[in-house]
Amino acid sequence: MRKAAAFLLWASFTCLQAAPARGAEPAAARAGCIALDAAAEPAQPARPAAPGAVKGDFPATSTVNIVFTASFVPGPSGETPRTAVLTFLTPKGHLYQEIDIPIGRSTGDAKDEKSRLLPGYQKPLPVVHPVPDTRPGSAPRSLLLSLPPLLVGGTSIQQGGLYGAWKAELRTSDGSSPCSVSFRITP
Repeated sequence: MRKAAAFLLWASFTCLQAAPARGAEPAAARAGCIALDAAAEPAQPARPAAPGAVKGDFPATSTVNIVFTASFVPGPSGETPRTAVLTFLTPKGHLYQEIDIPIGRSTGDAKDEKSRLLPGYQKPLPVVHPVPDTRPGSAPRSLLLSLPPLLVGGTSIQQGGLYGAWKAELRTSDGSSPCSVSFRITP
């Protein structure tokens, strides 16, 4: 009986901790990654994908790179994550590439930081600086990061026929939920 009472007490406490507080900020206003977007380089209109399937189609014969932009909301005191990892998964779900990305501290004062040495690297990597997200419909206080591209033209993607639905995922060092985007590379 005591075990059952203790379990019920633990379960109710756990549920109370997991429940959002009244008046809590909506998901888009909380700190962390909101969205990851993909676009072709050189710029071209992406063909719309089947509903719910993938973000867009990028023909390998006319796409040199696929560039990515992340939208995120900084923490309560305006801090941004220090690093991020951009991961690309092939159509079969295999790891194709991971890119470590140092992120600048703020949108204004820290622009002088051009590169940073990350653990495991012999040379410093270029720092990506966030800029205010001024796109229509963007979340309040949200910032944009221009991320390194996925090279398509002349790579094993084109030469090896790695066509199909790909996935890109961005994980940041602040422990917030990762965000991802699916896209299709076509012949």
